[in-house]
Amino acid sequence: MKIARKGDSVRNPITKEEIIEQGAKDWSDHDQGMSYEQAKKELSKIIPKLKRWKKSSKKAIIISGLVAGIVAFLVGLILSLNPLVSGIYSGYGTIFKSIDFFSRMLLNFVGSLLSMVLLAVLYSYTEKSINIKSSWKKGLFFGFLFWLVSRVPGSYSLWLSFNYPDILNIIQTFNGFIVNVISGVSLATIYKKLK
Repeated sequence: MKIARKGDSVRNPITKEEIIEQGAKDWSDHDQGMSYEQAKKELSKIIPKLKRWKKSSKKAIIISGLVAGIVAFLVGLILSLNPLVSGIYSGYGTIFKSIDFFSRMLLNFVGSLLSMVLLAVLYSYTEKSINIKSSWKKGLFFGFLFWLVSRVPGSYSLWLSFNYPDILNIIQTFNGFIVNVISGVSLATIYKKLK
């Protein structure tokens, strides 16, 4: 495998092995506790991972995040516009901002995409620490964990600090759980396929 050195012409490439050897030499020269062989061994593990991250992980993060964002938006839309929930919401119309339906949906859609891409970045750093083999189960756990550390404290703080209707807070907490676990499953499944 050839890797071009920054600033060099295409005719003067260096190999991955040369990068590892030079890096190991520099590392061992500056770190008295690290021998050349130890440094070479460590770099042999790190360099291929960096190359793989550049090629596959960026694509996997962006696509899985965008798909999960679309899923989150659609699931959230279904949950909030079903007759039971929309009937409850209509009784509290005065607490919502007066914004037209299309603008509200557009902003929700953009927000879902951005938040899920950021969540995909977080997932890319944490997925190996989740000791579950099945990607959909891993995504289910990740979605549940994200709901637990973000939505639940937020709902508790809302209940504690503001005169916000409890029924709406409960609905949004429950809907958030459904959205997070379903989008977590879609994110993890697609991420694994593209990584």
